[in-house]
Amino acid sequence: MRRRLEIAMSLVHEPSVLFLDEPTLGLDVQSRRGLWRVVEELRRGGVTILLTTHYMEEAEALSDRVAIMHRGRVVEIGSPEELKARMRGETIYVEPLDPGELERARVLLEELGLEARVIEGRVAVRVERADTVLPQVASALQGVRVKSMSIAKPSLEEVFIQLTGETLSGEERVDPFSFRRMLRGVRR
Repeated sequence: MRRRLEIAMSLVHEPSVLFLDEPTLGLDVQSRRGLWRVVEELRRGGVTILLTTHYMEEAEALSDRVAIMHRGRVVEIGSPEELKARMRGETIYVEPLDPGELERARVLLEELGLEARVIEGRVAVRVERADTVLPQVASALQGVRVKSMSIAKPSLEEVFIQLTGETLSGEERVDPFSFRRMLRGVRR
């Protein structure tokens, strides 16, 4: 309720520029979608909105331009479409019927010369054009019972991870050498 009140108070004087810092943090789904509608109406009405968010879905839905920041610095700026277009290729996701076959599916796809990794119960393979590789992927997985296969264009979240080397939660990719060096510093 407090978040709703803060947003309502910011709109009372009909601003021409509106700053929203993490406006949907702590809101339920219905309130969040309602706020999205309000922001859209304000945009159509000519209000300039500066929005900070960690939710890439929100940035994509509400923004004409996105600035990706990392450790206090702007890394890249562009429309959501421009940013995603800079990340070439597509991802093929394969979900085996039996989760125990994930590793086997990954190995079979790597034997094709593809870089495959297991992500959230699926094997992900980045390729330039999925339509040209998909028949080979299906053929290589003949012995694996597949629940689903899907193709996805790059998301804004993937762009963020590629540009910053970190997940949205702030978890850095671990470089074993740097990690060991950091541990030595902690032990002293």
